Amino acid sequence: MALELRMEVMMTWSMIKTSVDVVYIGTINQEHLGHIKLALNAGKPVLCEKPLCLYPTQTQEAVSLAKNKKLFLMEGIWSRFYPAQLRLRQELDMGTIGDPILIQANFCVSIPAEFRTTGGGAIHGLGIYPLQLANYVFQDTPITVAGSGHCQDGVDVAVGWTATYSNGRAAHLFVSLTVDASNEAIIYGTKGHIKLGQLCHSPTQLTTPKETLDFPLPKSSMMGNYWNPTGFSYEANEVRRCLQDGKNTFHIYHLTTS
Repeated sequence: MALELRMEVMMTWSMIKTSVDVVYIGTINQEHLGHIKLALNAGKPVLCEKPLCLYPTQTQEAVSLAKNKKLFLMEGIWSRFYPAQLRLRQELDMGTIGDPILIQANFCVSIPAEFRTTGGGAIHGLGIYPLQLANYVFQDTPITVAGSGHCQDGVDVAVGWTATYSNGRAAHLFVSLTVDASNEAIIYGTKGHIKLGQLCHSPTQLTTPKETLDFPLPKSSMMGNYWNPTGFSYEANEVRRCLQDGKNTFHIYHLTTS
């Protein structure tokens, strides 16, 4: 069985130049850079799961190669394409809650110790979701970040931090691999607040000061391994649109945010 799977993977990489339109990389985090380079050097556009790479130098290497090859490269943070998060942007732009000042968000999921691998701890595995949400809401990156956490067997399993932004804005964020939580996000503004419902990394509900909006997921007869798995279609559709338009990145985020 293992030999058959390995042979299938090897055949996939050997056939990539002729039989694949775009490569999706969902391997363990430590392997991302190597697989990005394989795909780009084969002349193929790449959608790579978050985190794009483990370290800034690796990310710079991947982005530079994509630019040199003039090929599409995108970090796969699917939250960015969920209709609920896109509607959140609209509400913020309309001034529904005034100026956003504070964000509170967590992403906590109990994961067995054998699946907590180095490079896939709480920060890389979960922390990227509340952080990207804060950057998305504030349309900025943090000025300072201060936090603390716990490690078990060399893996970060629980981390809390505060990220401060310009103009007195801040985000209080927490992630954990040892406990299940509500996993909601609340954005507080000068005129009210908005809440992304449970599983804010793949939201299907948005509550504004005036109404609660539901965004049903696409239906599928197939089972998935993750929460809200059909939500991956939103991201896939964006990749398709970008490639059809001849773009090397996508319009919501630039690779400099990876």
